[in-house]
This record gives sequence, structure tokens and C-alpha cells, in this order.
Amino acid sequence: MTYEETMSYIHSTLKFGSVLGLSRIEKLLQFLDNPHKKLKCIHIAGTNGKGSTTAMISEILMDAGYKVGMYTSPFIEEFEERIQINRVNIPKEKLCNIIEKVKEAAEKVEKESKEYPTEFEIITCAAFLYFYIEKIDYAVIEVGLGGRFDATNVIEPILTVITSISYDHMNILGDTLSKIAYEKAGIIKERVPLILYPQVKEANDIINDVAKNKNVDIINVGENSAHYIETEVEGSKYFQHIIIKTLKNEYDIRLSLLGTHQLLNCATAVYAAEKLKDMGLKIEKEHITKALSSVIWKGRLEIISTNPIVLIDGAHNIDGIKKLDDSMRTYFKYNRIILILGILADKQVENMVEIIAKNAYKVITVAPNNDRAETAEDLCNVVKRYNANCEWEREYDKAYDKAVSYYENGDLILVCGSLYMIGDMRKVIVNKKSRNIGIIKWFGGYNPRIKKFNDFGFIMRDGQEDIYFNKNHIHCNVGELTKGRVVSFEEGLNYKNRRPQAIKVNLLRDEDNIELLKQCVESIMFDNIELYDKLEMLWKLNWDFIEKNWNNFSVTLKIVYLYRLCRENKDFPIIENINEKNKIIRAMLLLLWSKFNGGEASMVFKKAAKLIEEYRDEIIGDKDAKRKVVSFIIPTREKGIIDVLKPLRYWSIMEFIESCSKMSIARELENSESPLINMIYAVNLYTKIK
Repeated sequence: MTYEETMSYIHSTLKFGSVLGLSRIEKLLQFLDNPHKKLKCIHIAGTNGKGSTTAMISEILMDAGYKVGMYTSPFIEEFEERIQINRVNIPKEKLCNIIEKVKEAAEKVEKESKEYPTEFEIITCAAFLYFYIEKIDYAVIEVGLGGRFDATNVIEPILTVITSISYDHMNILGDTLSKIAYEKAGIIKERVPLILYPQVKEANDIINDVAKNKNVDIINVGENSAHYIETEVEGSKYFQHIIIKTLKNEYDIRLSLLGTHQLLNCATAVYAAEKLKDMGLKIEKEHITKALSSVIWKGRLEIISTNPIVLIDGAHNIDGIKKLDDSMRTYFKYNRIILILGILADKQVENMVEIIAKNAYKVITVAPNNDRAETAEDLCNVVKRYNANCEWEREYDKAYDKAVSYYENGDLILVCGSLYMIGDMRKVIVNKKSRNIGIIKWFGGYNPRIKKFNDFGFIMRDGQEDIYFNKNHIHCNVGELTKGRVVSFEEGLNYKNRRPQAIKVNLLRDEDNIELLKQCVESIMFDNIELYDKLEMLWKLNWDFIEKNWNNFSVTLKIVYLYRLCRENKDFPIIENINEKNKIIRAMLLLLWSKFNGGEASMVFKKAAKLIEEYRDEIIGDKDAKRKVVSFIIPTREKGIIDVLKPLRYWSIMEFIESCSKMSIARELENSESPLINMIYAVNLYTKIK
């Protein structure tokens, strides 16, 4: 199956609805040889916070050195987000192969029982099968809906966790907290320990009764176990400094997830980690604190732009909206809120609107991409009962542009109401983020007046005349200035109507301007150009010029450039022409040369092997890089990284580097000082070029 066929098949099973019960998935898993029974799982249920808690526990296990599968729903931007190993989405080709096997099993189920498995059951089976094939150490599984009859409840976990319980999905789970709590408590298994978030008495009593009947040891998270100290800001990143006190220890944590509700979610994850340690896992205090400072959970009180300031949050029920409203006052200072709101019709729409919309300066309603969505126009009519400054938009990009047009310095744009909406809205905003509004980051271009490269400020448009403003606010006509020689493009404001307008100018890749290219490479602004464009520029220049500037290039650029040389059978001058002082880089470059020159490279290969052996730890890079990338690309984690780099296996290093390049690599690692990661990035970039 192709990826398109795979996704079409998955979505086609939506017609079978969302039918609670375990009989279909149990039969489906039997035909797949029950992969779920061969996994060590942590099972997490709850109304709010179960996704964040899943992410935090997964991150702690990863930081402790384990290979961790994580299954969550729904996805925010890409379907593959739902099934991850060590924070990396399931590759599309592996998803296709696994879904094909699940599809064959599903057809057998239908033939035998006259029932076809639901979409969620098929995806859940795919996750179990993928985790088993990839030989993970532990799987952290988030319940889809409820717990008792949820498809994930076929597992026999080593630990269960129940997060905050409140009103949601009442048409399915019941109209009282007691009924909802009973459904959530359905994940409790005989003699399997339970970590329990502080609950209201009505829910707590039900859960305790179920646990008692199943001889379960309950570890209650203390209601006062988490204490907020302050919010810390580093550039565009926000952290909340908190103290977690358990019965065993005290943790000083810089939590990378914002929200007052995340304090007790964090405490729940810490309690879970302590219990897992008691069960024999090698989890230390530093693993917990480090993991919680780097955990990522998209779309939950997430700042995705600082100019304008844009906050998105997946709050989609009364409890979530109340916590969002509380967090807005705790963590942010702003003059006015411009709100983009989308809600599913089966939620408590009016109550949610009353809480979040009444204090907004402007409200723009949209419809989530879901069959259960409240239409943008109907939602707008509800909002107008509490806030007259409301309008609706069908298209997400127009809604965002409209919000930006109302934005002034000191304001905040908030996007919330449904997880099914914020994912698509997040894509719209991220795609526009690099085109900042107002005074944007400085970028450079060729100035014909002074005949050299210099810095410019932001772009404005006045009718047909484009104007650059430099740092001294001296303007000149962009038509005279560019002529294909500007090396970046940005978005600015029209200073008459204050609406954002994009102005795109050509990148500096004109072969007729070799001298301009050289000037640019030798100028200070070269450091601020995107790596892809740097490579394209260098590719047009001769080796003598590049050699002269070689020591000014970054590690990443050197390896990317030389990898392209090798792949396109160009001369490889690094061996004779450059005295590369960094032996680590030299080792990787020698390895590159030997890879693409076959038998003639045996002497060079031996030199590379010797250098790699001498500098093997440095080649892998820092622990953070190792944890994020290397831990999931090594064929067998237990053998460790050193075994992989034994001299007899050097010939295979390039093969696994090339296979790794197909995986997603975290943006923060693209300029890593680790040569191994730069090699992976080089292969990835070359694939894009070709």
C-alpha cells in the first residue's frame, strides 16, 4: 500500500463509527499473534491532562535510557504523531507496511464475526504491532475515550495512571462524575499499582471502590505536592519553576509545559516515575528533572510566535477552558486578547463561550475540521450573547490574518476550543511565522549605492513602490536595490493600513553574479543565511575560493558540502588540500571519501578507522544528542554505541546514516556540534536538493 492508499483505508473505516467494546479488537489482535501481550505498558486515563502526563512519563523513561513507545490521540499536525518511538513519529513506509497487515487481519475479523473493526481499533493495533516489531522497552499508552471499553484496555499494564476527571463525552460516559469515574476506573487491573491524581470526592470514592475490589495499591498524588515558584523566560521559551514534594523526595523542576493544571500533572508523572523505580527501572532524580525541562506537548498552552504573540491551547471542555482562563492570568501580561475560537457542537458550548469570550477585545469564530463541529456562523451567534465584537470566517488562514490585522504591540492572539482545530491552525501560523510583523529580524542584501553587502531592517509597501528601511531608517527603492541580489525574503506591514503584506525577492543564486556571491560568502551576513542557500551559493564557486574561506565555515556546512561532492562524483580535495585541525571532523570526512571511492580508498579508510576509534565518543556528540537521535537509530540499543563503532563495522556506518536521514530530526539538532548528527543532516539535506 502507498501512503495515500493507507490513509484512505484508515479514514474509510470511520463509517463503522466509534463503537465501545473489546471483542473486535481482541479478535483483531489474535490474528496478529497478540503483540500487545509482549509489551510492558503504562496505561493512562483521565478527562484532562492524560496526554501531557503521557508525554512527561515517556520523556522521563527516555532520559533514563529506555526505548519508549508512545501512543496518543488525536494528532495535532501529522497523523503519524499518534504513534511514536523516542519522540519520533512512525515513518510513513513502516506505517504503510503495518496497516497492510492489520487490514488483512481486519478482513478476517469481519468474515468471522460479521463486524469490521473501527478506525480507533485499527490504529491501536497498528501501534501495538509497531512497538513489538521495533522491540521497545516500554510503551506509554493514552486511553482514547473513557477506559472500561476503550480499545487500549486490552493491555495488561505494569502501572496504571488516572489523571483529572471532569465532565466530558457525557452522552457516552454518563451525566454524573460517578458514572464517568467508573468508566475511567475500568483500566484498573488486578494487583496492578495505580497512580491517582487528586479527585473530587464523588470520583475518588468510585475509583477507590474499584481499586479495593481488585486488590490494587493506590498511590495518591498529594493535592499540595506541587508548588509554583515563578515563570522563567529564555528567548521565546517559557518555563515554570516548580517544586514537587513526594513522600520520598523533593524535586526542583523547570517545567517546559505551561499551565496551572500542569503542576499536578507533573506531580503525577513524578509519582509514576518513583513507582517505576521501585519496580526495578533505573530512573534517577536527574533523569526526572532533566526530562521535565525538555518535554514537548504540542498545542497545549504553546507559544508558537512572539511577534505577534500567539498562544494556542487544546482546551475543549469546561474544565479545560477554566484552567486556560486561570493560566492566562498567571503566566501572561497583555493589553487585549484577540480570540480565534472553534468548538465541537457536542460540548457545553454556551458555558465555554461565557468563560473564554466575554473579556476578549475581538473574537473570530471558525469551525473545527470534524463532523461534530459547531459551524463558525452558529458559534458566532452564541458568542455575541457575551461579546458583540465577534465575526466568523470559513478559512483558517483568513481568520488568522484578520486576527493579526487587529493586533497591536502588547496584545495577545489566543487560539483555542478544540484539538481538531488547533492542529490545522497551528500549521497556518507556523507557515507564516517566518514572515514576522512590524520590525522584523535583520537580514542582508547587496546595496548598489555603496557596492557591498550590508544589513537592512523591515520592508514596507507603499502602492507599487517597495521601500527598505535600514537601521538608520534611510530608505531606498527596492527595485534599484534587489535585481535578484537580495539573500532573504520577509513580510512587513503596510504603514498606511497596518495590514501584513508579503514581499518576496529572489535569493542570491544568479550565476552571472559570481563576484557578488564571493562578497556575500566573505561578509558577516553569511552566518545568517539558511544552510540550504549557503550550500547552493558555495556550489557555484571554485575550490580555490572555498579553500581560502574553509576555516570560517561551520561544522555542518563543511560536512554537507563535502557529502554533496562525494555523491555527485566531484573531486574530493579535503585529503590533500586541507589541513583540517579538527580530527573528529576529519575522521568523518575521510569516512565519506572512502565510502564513495570503493577499493581505491583502503588506505584512507584505515586512517578514518583509526581516527574514529580515537575520537569515537566525541563523534557521537553530547548526551542530549545521543538521547534524542542516536538512541533510536542504533539497530540494537543494548549493544551500545561503542559496539556500533567498532572498526570491523565502519563500512556499515554510512548505510545506517543514510537510513537515519529519512527520519525526522529535531530542529535544534540541525546545527549540532556532533559530526554524526551532521552527517545524518547532510544526507537529509542532499535528498531535498535532489
